[in-house]
Amino acid sequence: LPTAIFLLLSTFASVCTIWSEYSVLISNCGPRSLPDALERGSYLSVLAVAGLSVFVRIVSGGQSLSEIYTENTSKSGMNYNLYVSLVEKLSLLAIAGAFVALAAQSMNGEQMDGLSGV
Repeated sequence: LPTAIFLLLSTFASVCTIWSEYSVLISNCGPRSLPDALERGSYLSVLAVAGLSVFVRIVSGGQSLSEIYTENTSKSGMNYNLYVSLVEKLSLLAIAGAFVALAAQSMNGEQMDGLSGV
């Protein structure tokens, strides 16, 4: 159950973050229907999951989170390997999207003193 909750929350955070970045690219403003606290929490969650992914790859010699998960869980019960891989890829995509959105804002001449739209 904790794994399923982690995967659901991480997926939700990545989707919210990607939605926010898309909105910034299209309108130079975050999504109006996404509360600021949820948007900030999503960015922090994505940063944590992506950081965990990179940390695991460094420590394990290049293995992904899903490979580590498979090695350290029993074969019985639910197999979350595909979902762990999806969450890892979504979080890394959201991090890349943040850089794209920031670059687009910079190229559009947006004034980014303090917090930008991303």
